[in-house]
Amino acid sequence: MKKNVPDWLNSSLWSSPPPSAAVSSSTPPPHPPIIEEEDPPVTQHSPITDPTETPNDDHHTDGYDAVPSLPSADEISRQAQIMAELSKRVIDMRELQRLACQGIPDSPGIRSIVWKLLLRYLPPDRGLWSSELANKRSQYKQFKDDILMNPSEITRKMYNSTSCDTHDAEWKSRTILSRSEIPHGEHPLSLGKTSVWNQFFQDTEIIDQIDRDVKRTHPDMHFFCDDSQFAKSNQDALKNILIIFAKLNPGVRYVQGMNEILAPLFYVLKNDPDEENAAFAEADTFFCFVEIMSGFRDNFVQQLDNSVVGIRSTITRLSQLLREHDEELWRHLEITSKINPQFYAFRWITLLLTQEFNFADSLHIWDTLLSDPDGPQDTEIIDQIDRDVKRTHPDMHFFCDDSQFAKSNQDALKNILIIFAKLNPGVRYVQGMNEILAPLFYVLKNDPDEENAAFAEADTFFCFVEIMSGFRDNFVQQLDNSVVGIRSTITRLSQLLREHDEELWRHLEITSKGGEMCAAFPVSGDAVSKI
Repeated sequence: MKKNVPDWLNSSLWSSPPPSAAVSSSTPPPHPPIIEEEDPPVTQHSPITDPTETPNDDHHTDGYDAVPSLPSADEISRQAQIMAELSKRVIDMRELQRLACQGIPDSPGIRSIVWKLLLRYLPPDRGLWSSELANKRSQYKQFKDDILMNPSEITRKMYNSTSCDTHDAEWKSRTILSRSEIPHGEHPLSLGKTSVWNQFFQDTEIIDQIDRDVKRTHPDMHFFCDDSQFAKSNQDALKNILIIFAKLNPGVRYVQGMNEILAPLFYVLKNDPDEENAAFAEADTFFCFVEIMSGFRDNFVQQLDNSVVGIRSTITRLSQLLREHDEELWRHLEITSKINPQFYAFRWITLLLTQEFNFADSLHIWDTLLSDPDGPQDTEIIDQIDRDVKRTHPDMHFFCDDSQFAKSNQDALKNILIIFAKLNPGVRYVQGMNEILAPLFYVLKNDPDEENAAFAEADTFFCFVEIMSGFRDNFVQQLDNSVVGIRSTITRLSQLLREHDEELWRHLEITSKGGEMCAAFPVSGDAVSKI
């Protein structure tokens, strides 16, 4: 039995008085004027706000930031270190992660900037901030124009764009009879798959669910829930972000709980004392939310629940970590009390602890969560790659023995697979890719040319990427039943087998009735390399 308490739990930030009174106060704080989002001007990004400055009086604050407690000596020291790091022209991200992991002081503006950096929304080079922000904010405005526009407005614009070719068409566009010229596919009653109206009605259910969930988000905080125009505009921003995310990610769409993950992000960015940053908080929050979801979205995909990246696997790893760090508690929960980890861990994981602590403490916890240099889901994939690589061709000394040569070859395979997974978030890593990679690396590493052999890892990576570009759809579960998915590939293989060897095809699929099972494993990956 061993107990290890993470260093961040010993931070003085945890000794601050609870902010609940400020959060739930019955008297709402003053509201700033509503700022409409416009095309971002390409201007030099404003310098980092000095944390000792007082934010604008009309800037809306809610919760613990409204009544800050006196900082401890430890907080003052850490704040000075963070500010020194943020003042560099090129920020050392490893150092910033180390500092943020202990908790970010609550001084105005610091957490907003640090979170944007930790989520890779801002690059480490401060000289690039202005152009990056302008581009991202402009891109988000385009998303809003394209995705949130009412179908009737889209239809009107489409009609107007096609009715200006001739004088007669221009005249018709000003009359009520012009409605008859609307293409059938864009008619409100159209059932066509490409119809914007049909898609609009299909999305209504999700939009209604988002609306209900957003209205229930932190009902004790005036920032999110009261009758003021400010709170309503914040709710609208949350809804816009979730709708756009759902439309851009049809494989995930919207799942209840995403609103709870979004809320802390928007709160922190909206309370930035820099007026321009606060005005564009919706756009900035969208891209930060996308980055967070890229690491945690597999927990929201029901089809992946039982996979290595799904929620059940995540809960199992949490149970293993609990046993490793506090076996007494683990034994009490799972052996003595026989409590399934899913009953207590599901909400922790899917909502990132936002519902287990008060809002102020959850922000400090997120400081640590976002500071993980490997990312939330990367660790589990790296562990899976490590296990699979060690099982690759165990009968070959080239891959598996106690020599330094074999270990260096394993390291090369792991490096390639990890880099591929990071560069291909839509595919990531799937068991079997190691078996496809192994023959490539073996051939290139055994090149008699010493220079080629020395660079076998780099050369193999690009060859592997080329192979996977043709076969990677077979590894994407969401595409299994599509024209490019594994089932379609198996069907084509069956057709080819029948064409070239009907006797064998008949034996497999008619007599033995096992065609798909026989074909599935070779096509999907590792069995091909073992034939």
